[in-house]
Amino acid sequence: SPHMIRILFNSVNDPPTVDLSGPGDSDGNADVQYIEDGPQVQLTSASGAVVSDADNTTLDHILISKPAIGRVVANSLLPPFVLNTLNSTHRQLSAAAGSSVTLADFSMALDSLRFEVAEEEIRPLSVLSVQVGVSAYDGIAYSGIATSTVNFIRVNDPPQLRLSPQAQFSANLSERAASTIESPISSLSSAIDPDSGVFSLSLALHIRSDGFDEYLLLPSPAFPVVTINTSSALLLTIENLSLNETAWLLDRVRYVNKAPEPSVGEHEVTVVLSDGNSNSTASAGLYITALNDNAPQFVYTAPFATSVMENAVPDSLYTFRATDGDTNMIPTLTFALVSGSAQFALDPITGVLSMNNSLDAETSQAVVLTVEVSDSLLSTRENFTVNVIDVNDNAPEFDDTADYTVNVTESIPIGQLLFRAQTSDADVDPANQHIEYALTAPPSHAPFFRLDSTNGTVHLAMALDYDKQFRQLEFILTARNPGSLLSAQQAVRMYVADVDDNCPSFGPLVDVVDVLENVTGGTAVVQISSVDADASLHFKMPSFGLDQQPSSPALFRIMSGMGSLVVVDTLDREALPRVLLNVTLTDSDANANCPILSRLITVNILDVNDNSPSVSAVPQAMQEEQ
Repeated sequence: SPHMIRILFNSVNDPPTVDLSGPGDSDGNADVQYIEDGPQVQLTSASGAVVSDADNTTLDHILISKPAIGRVVANSLLPPFVLNTLNSTHRQLSAAAGSSVTLADFSMALDSLRFEVAEEEIRPLSVLSVQVGVSAYDGIAYSGIATSTVNFIRVNDPPQLRLSPQAQFSANLSERAASTIESPISSLSSAIDPDSGVFSLSLALHIRSDGFDEYLLLPSPAFPVVTINTSSALLLTIENLSLNETAWLLDRVRYVNKAPEPSVGEHEVTVVLSDGNSNSTASAGLYITALNDNAPQFVYTAPFATSVMENAVPDSLYTFRATDGDTNMIPTLTFALVSGSAQFALDPITGVLSMNNSLDAETSQAVVLTVEVSDSLLSTRENFTVNVIDVNDNAPEFDDTADYTVNVTESIPIGQLLFRAQTSDADVDPANQHIEYALTAPPSHAPFFRLDSTNGTVHLAMALDYDKQFRQLEFILTARNPGSLLSAQQAVRMYVADVDDNCPSFGPLVDVVDVLENVTGGTAVVQISSVDADASLHFKMPSFGLDQQPSSPALFRIMSGMGSLVVVDTLDREALPRVLLNVTLTDSDANANCPILSRLITVNILDVNDNSPSVSAVPQAMQEEQ
């Protein structure tokens, strides 16, 4: 006979897949190019990433490995996605909790990620590319790792000649004898090539002079003595130098004075450094003047200071002026900032002091700069003060460590202090620190609060009632600088606690209770109720009692918190057919304002047939009748 076979299929979770190269590419990996010094690049191919999952419509997160150099950034990442650092090797791309996203949304989020790298990170020629691994997680399993390979495309950077801060050199030849003076070339502090230190360099020195003087290259083991005849403006070219050799040679050129008297005038040296593809040029000048025996002096009307509004747009601030007592020459005076703030720059020729950035009075109300004026040999230094004038550019701030919840009882009196604002203003001018306060609250809450706008204190303006009114109120306090739009707001929430301020009263009461005499001990024969307007249950708890005559037997007791009248001893109607009980009621918390109430209850003990009949002796008269 035929048999039926049932085949059951168990669902197995298939891991998701990530394809960084988009449709049509089998391996799922992407190759992108990053041009040195160029903009950020997309980690996925131009056709976009494809994230898929045969079992699910969304993902838990995507795991992204950190590249060996450079970084993955999320400047263009759209909400609700976030890119968080998971550990030292990986970052996690996920959607904010509670958001609804699809696999397509995760694909677009991957497309929005960018790669960037600083130039100095890829400067070594050995660094050709980096890889970024991407793996999707559906809550159960990770996909295979798709790789985005970032290939670096290099551009040639020209070599650089770095000048010391003062690229001009002044010399005073007080004697009329031949002398050797350090060349302005030595003020060139270094020569570098951003691409590498292994390219062959060609160094060219162009020297122009007045025909009387020479430049001398000091002897060394590697290079012979070379005399450069400036009268013919000879071009000296030395090739195949390393960077270190270039800097070393520049430091060994000297100016030689052979004139019968000091050679007054300008001598210029131009240095061209080439790496075979591009050049870098720097110039330095040698100025020879007559005897200089007077230091220049600043010219100003005391105090030596100026003022500027904080947050002023960076601009020229002050122009220094100076004179030199040497009247037999026309000195070239230069100015310099010897010490002070990096926020300032001083033009060495014009003496114009300018700001690099806006100043902040909250950081410093006065900046003292040491400025120098020099005639290339003698100099004078003085302290110059920049006074920073405060403007109202800081909004008041509420203390973020303060408690902004207020807990009170409903019994506090009107006028009670509820809250005191704790605020500050970073501005330094007292006029800019002045704060006024305003209070806003829901219409039903506002009548309970009275604000002192000058000091931010809030007092109770209307009596509270936990049982009939609000148990939680709130208001918003605004701190504002008068005449300014700068302000801050802080929400304050007040919780009202119940107090035992209502007395209990008897509920509906039965004055007469009938009880069979054979009820057992522990039986509740009547329930006495009470009413209390307090809202809290523990304040509603009554305290019942029984006020019995001392001579009466204790046949009943009442449960204090419940009001149940309970039999405690055997009842006997033949002995006691009726019991009068005085029930008392007061507040369980012993509220001193509550009286002790009482009610009289009559308990009728009903007879039951609990006695056997008995026969007594027959009277004599009855016997005679019989």
